[in-house]
Amino acid sequence: TVVGSAGKTQGAMDGLFTPKLIELLKKDPKLALTGALKKLAKDDLAGPVPGLEQFPTLAADKGDGAKASSNKLALYVANTHYKPTYSDLPKAKSDAQGMQSTMAGRGYKTLGNVREDLNKNQLKAAVDSASADSKLKAGDSLLLYYAGHGLKAGPFGVPKGVKTAADPAAQKNKDDEVRFAPYVYSNSDLLGAVNRAA
Repeated sequence: TVVGSAGKTQGAMDGLFTPKLIELLKKDPKLALTGALKKLAKDDLAGPVPGLEQFPTLAADKGDGAKASSNKLALYVANTHYKPTYSDLPKAKSDAQGMQSTMAGRGYKTLGNVREDLNKNQLKAAVDSASADSKLKAGDSLLLYYAGHGLKAGPFGVPKGVKTAADPAAQKNKDDEVRFAPYVYSNSDLLGAVNRAA
């Protein structure tokens, strides 16, 4: 199941989605992660600042995932530091750690530690590595959790270590999808990696 959460404007309030997800999972230990995500996708998440609400959207659903006896693995990514290219997200790491703790209680083993401040190439490598992990077998569950900026095209890696083409027209473009395209790990690549693991 893939759920994206963003604002209708370019901005969204940091730290709204994951705390609500954790609250749902803790309130009902029998509720599957998929069920919690589906519940979140039904409602808008209002924050304390008008105009920075989040609007979770169910993008894909392949069912409830792992059976009780299957192997459960998880990759957590927290992208916090985007300046000067974009605004920082100070709650990304605590969101990822909160999810890690909650899902550990549900039997998910973390692949390494929470990965921090990955650029597009590092994000792709981490997802590819996780989806090809030798511990994954048919019927297992792989949870990919990302806290950070995203665009319609996909998750937005931090700008460090990414050389962008010096295209003044693209940099002046007010459309973030154009301006920040060099930093985005595309949804099609992400879903391709997930499907290879399935």
